[in-house]
Amino acid sequence: MLAVPRNEVLRAGVDAWKVNEVYAQLPEEHWERLSVGAGSKGQRQYDGQGRMLAVSMDTAWGCYLLFRRSCSDPTGQAYVVNAPQAWDLATLAAVAGSRWHIESAFEIAKQQLC
Repeated sequence: MLAVPRNEVLRAGVDAWKVNEVYAQLPEEHWERLSVGAGSKGQRQYDGQGRMLAVSMDTAWGCYLLFRRSCSDPTGQAYVVNAPQAWDLATLAAVAGSRWHIESAFEIAKQQLC
């Protein structure tokens, strides 16, 4: 899973997608409230939507664009995910939420090295 900026252009073969254009086309009524795991203040909840961009050659995997936004802030974040096609949005959101642990560990490691 890779966080990408909104102005990123993603390419797969001859196809290309601008992240901000995909985001602008998301129907407002399709945002789902999702739990992305426990945080220091309880369950962390976000609204999310995902779009499959491409299917891998073996067709068991797909490339997804996952959008996650705060329940109170519609700007949000975007992630590119290569995942099994059988995964649902809740699973993808939970994986995105696990990035918090990794980012926290990196911050601690940087502080210890300085």
